[in-house]
Amino acid sequence: LSGEAPAVLVPEPMAQPGVQPGSISEDTRQQWLQDPRTLFDMVQAQPVMQDGSIRGFAISPRRDARAFRQAGLRPGDVVTSINGVTIAGMTDPAAMMEQLAGATELRLDIERNGRPESVVIQVGP
Repeated sequence: LSGEAPAVLVPEPMAQPGVQPGSISEDTRQQWLQDPRTLFDMVQAQPVMQDGSIRGFAISPRRDARAFRQAGLRPGDVVTSINGVTIAGMTDPAAMMEQLAGATELRLDIERNGRPESVVIQVGP
């Protein structure tokens, strides 16, 4: 890993050394709490292939670029795993979505400008 602390998205500013806190609107946070799958509605994803297999998804904002950036994401980030499950190893996307519906945070392992990073998005209390 890059040795950098992951970006953390929290509903209000929180001082932690080495962590850049983000913020989201309360309306967005409540929407995510009620249905975390709506988080994925803000993202367009294009598969990224390597040696004939899917390696991850290149993401960009769909509707709300501001919320996308506040979540710690940047256009062109390549998501390689979600909560420890690699995109390449994901066998049942529907089951993964159900598992994420009960999650309080999403940890996205990404590649940004060719470097691995992690983004943690708080979606629950």
